[in-house]
Amino acid sequence: MDIDFVQQGCAPPNALNFGFQNDGRGEQFIAVAETEWGKIPGKADADGTCWYCYNGQEYETDQFHYVVHTSPHKFVRNDNLGPPEGAMVTGSQSDGRGDQYAAIALSEWGRIPGKAEGNTCWYPYDGQEHETYDFEWVVLN
Repeated sequence: MDIDFVQQGCAPPNALNFGFQNDGRGEQFIAVAETEWGKIPGKADADGTCWYCYNGQEYETDQFHYVVHTSPHKFVRNDNLGPPEGAMVTGSQSDGRGDQYAAIALSEWGRIPGKAEGNTCWYPYDGQEHETYDFEWVVLN
């Protein structure tokens, strides 16, 4: 499975825009923030701002990459069995949590890109880190 990361700036045409917030922020892209805790999956808008969550908080940064991919993909609903075969690893935290997978939280605020590990997804919204078991893994065919 081959994914690419495009440096920050405006979203490229093939950026993975799998999210949508219903609070007026609209379309959300899968992004990977460059942080002091490693490369952490999060969400970005088309104009070059990324949000990610860590240790209960939401952070904003312009130090990130859009995730781009041209191969077919699908969404696999979390079934409490861990990441399915082909789940997209997009980051890794340096605090011992290891690989982090691209995920889409199915929240009351919309489909929000975040990070997943085991059977849990964390996503940034409204200044906080939110946790859910209701999410989809991003899987490449």
